[in-house]
Amino acid sequence: MINILLMSRFFLFFMKWLSIFSVNSNFFACSFKKLVFFEIRGKKKATLVAFFPNLI
Repeated sequence: MINILLMSRFFLFFMKWLSIFSVNSNFFACSFKKLVFFEIRGKKKATLVAFFPNLI
């Protein structure tokens, strides 16, 4: 009985993590595109984007 409870809890946690990751991966993809774009323009700006992707 306890084993089934633990499995269901783990499954719920995993599904929650998966949904969060799918949302975040979209954000990271946009950040990575910006990082590559600023890498072409200048190294100093690229590092800024790498550390603060939310600002741009």
